[in-house]
Amino acid sequence: MNIILGAPHLKRVHLGNCVLRDHNAPRYGDTHPPIGCPGGEIDVPELTLVLSLLLEIGFLNPDDPGYLILEIKPWDGKTAEETIADGFACLRQAWRAISAK
Repeated sequence: MNIILGAPHLKRVHLGNCVLRDHNAPRYGDTHPPIGCPGGEIDVPELTLVLSLLLEIGFLNPDDPGYLILEIKPWDGKTAEETIADGFACLRQAWRAISAK
């Protein structure tokens, strides 16, 4: 479904990464690897596009914002806190890219 057509029905948006191109990757599939992980489908440019669209359709607005959820699982060797911090750093980069337009 086109996001513009579905806009009136959106209540929350889940942003999650996946690895689809490398079937041998340890995080292959819908395992919610961190944003920007090697081989992943979602990085800052894709976040920027999604956030721009969500702003355009009014989902992200100061009066009645929808819920935006990051779905990420930590890499081995990283804590949940480090993974969350990395995810928010990617979101900040995306917001800066939008602000720079």
